[in-house]
Amino acid sequence: MSGYIGSQPVPQATQTRQTFTATSGQTSFATIGYVAGGQFIQVYLNGVLLKLTDDYTAANGSDIVLTSGAATGDILEFITFADFTVNNQNFTGGLTVDNDGSTVLTVDRATSDGAIIDVQKSGSSVGNIGVNGRLTIDGASDGVGLYFGGSALLPREGGSITDGTVGLGGSTQRFTDLYLSGGVYLGGTGSSNKLDDYEEGTWTPSYPSGWTAEAQYANYTKVGRFCYYNAKILVNNTSSGNFSVGGLPFTNGVYAKTHGGQMFEQVTLSTNRTQVVAFTSGNSNTHELYQLHSANGSWYGLSSSNINSNSEFYIQGVIVTA
Repeated sequence: MSGYIGSQPVPQATQTRQTFTATSGQTSFATIGYVAGGQFIQVYLNGVLLKLTDDYTAANGSDIVLTSGAATGDILEFITFADFTVNNQNFTGGLTVDNDGSTVLTVDRATSDGAIIDVQKSGSSVGNIGVNGRLTIDGASDGVGLYFGGSALLPREGGSITDGTVGLGGSTQRFTDLYLSGGVYLGGTGSSNKLDDYEEGTWTPSYPSGWTAEAQYANYTKVGRFCYYNAKILVNNTSSGNFSVGGLPFTNGVYAKTHGGQMFEQVTLSTNRTQVVAFTSGNSNTHELYQLHSANGSWYGLSSSNINSNSEFYIQGVIVTA
């Protein structure tokens, strides 16, 4: 007898039955084998389902050992369940795979590269998850995809890795913020094309000892090695020596000597001085102010004889960092 009423389940290969006729007091039955621990077996004695541990043990992957000896002629039926496998089957309707605490689903493509999961719409493929040495995700045959490399995420198009043909977002389909720990290569792949820093912010001006002033604003923008800055400075009190504005947001490179500009109000230039120029020395973060001599081009500092408590400076300049 098959033990089933109606159609016998298919496939039968998922279970194997073995029957024993016991001798008097027999407790141990050598089976065809099972997964040690007995999670995938059933044992019946005279048609009654026995309970693992209470009625029998299954520890070594081969023997079923009854807790109490069987009587002569008792029938012990042993059923073992193998892993369920499906080969080229189609399923209609939804499918939910649920597990907790371990891998939920394993999909294995043996030996060769290619598609592992084919995603379809109305019977036509719209993409796949596959392997080409490493994991790939592709759209339709003419679509884009991704290759998950060892240390880089690479673009794919038409089922192959591509260079310079795949965009990210669109003019009206934009991403939001992009966070990078390194730089971005613009217009080429050489070191000269790498932009590794961009900043916007404010800075706090400082002044020579004894001088006091107020910065109504002080901003900067840094692109790569170049930092562009500006500020509006209102002088409150003058002192000895020449006036300058320190505290620039970055320090000039050792060999960089940069010029700045400014507008000013309530500043009295000395005789034969026609304009005010600015200069930042190498390895410095100070915007120095000088008067330019109209005849010989010499530079002279701006002191309290030129500046008063109502003087204003609108300064701007550039720093070239190391």
